[in-house]
Order: sequence, then structure tokens, then C-alpha cells
Amino acid sequence: MDESRVRDEIVSGNISLGIELGSTRIKEVLVTNDFQTIASGDYLWENELDNGIWTYPIEKIWMVFKPATQRWHWQFMTNTVLNSRRLGQSGLVP
Repeated sequence: MDESRVRDEIVSGNISLGIELGSTRIKEVLVTNDFQTIASGDYLWENELDNGIWTYPIEKIWMVFKPATQRWHWQFMTNTVLNSRRLGQSGLVP
């Protein structure tokens, strides 16, 4: 993707953060409006079987969000050298 176009998308706030809570990892992906990946990060984890239901303890979710976010944020800052103060939208896939 053209670097100047990525910068324009970032500056105008036309970027989105997708978050997936998978059974083996949390994945976060920062994308443009046409789904071009700008940066991504993940963190390995495991869900838990609780009374016959696979679940994610909320405390564990918050605990692993930080390292996953740090990974894509570091990649974003290294590749773009821009600070974005807003996202167009964010989605969560459980």
C-alpha cells in the first residue's frame, strides 16, 4: 500500500481496529476502509471449560489486551511515525 495514502487515511481517522477473541489467541488488526492491514498484534492464550461451556474470564481478557495492543501499536508507530488519536470504528469478534 502507498505510504502517503496510509498517512492520509490515518490523519483523517479512516482506520478501524478489529479484535478477535479466538480460542488460542487474541488478535488485533488495524486496517484502512478498504481492509488493507496497517498493523497487527496478537497474544497467545487459551479459553477455559467452565461447567461444560468454553469461556473467557473477563479478567484474563483485559490482562492480555495490553500486550496485544502494544504489539500493533509499536508496529504502527515504527512504520508510519504518526500519532492517530481516533479510529473510524472498532469491531469485536467473540
